[in-house]
Amino acid sequence: MTYLKLDTFCYLLILYFVAKSSDTLDSREHPPPPSVVDNDMPVFTRPLCDIPGATRGETVVLVCKVVARLQPMVLWYRNSQLVPVFSQRYEQSYDGDVAQLTIHSVSYDVVGVYECSARNAYGKVTSACRLQLTGRLNEFVCVLCEP
Repeated sequence: MTYLKLDTFCYLLILYFVAKSSDTLDSREHPPPPSVVDNDMPVFTRPLCDIPGATRGETVVLVCKVVARLQPMVLWYRNSQLVPVFSQRYEQSYDGDVAQLTIHSVSYDVVGVYECSARNAYGKVTSACRLQLTGRLNEFVCVLCEP
């Protein structure tokens, strides 16, 4: 018997209820199907930036901006694995057009490639960055790249 991780189970449960609720909606409430002329897939206006010098034990905040007319579902991944939604180490937020992942107590077990994925009915986009440790002495790192 295979057991799902709690985060995967919660994610699948959310997807199930979203799909179930969309079946009961009136067809007039659904967005028009995507077309080549009217493509409203999400767009990163400020992508993630590499963090080559995080210090062990500090808090790192990954920030990017993603815009779309139809609000996207934002998910975070580390080394192609879904970042846990309910965790003491990670905090996720998506407010307005700013997606943010806070990583507490950075150590070697959280370094790697982080991806922010934004998906709506029109498509999916991903922005990625690399988090690495160094010996520098910092307490807090917040990165927001300029376009």
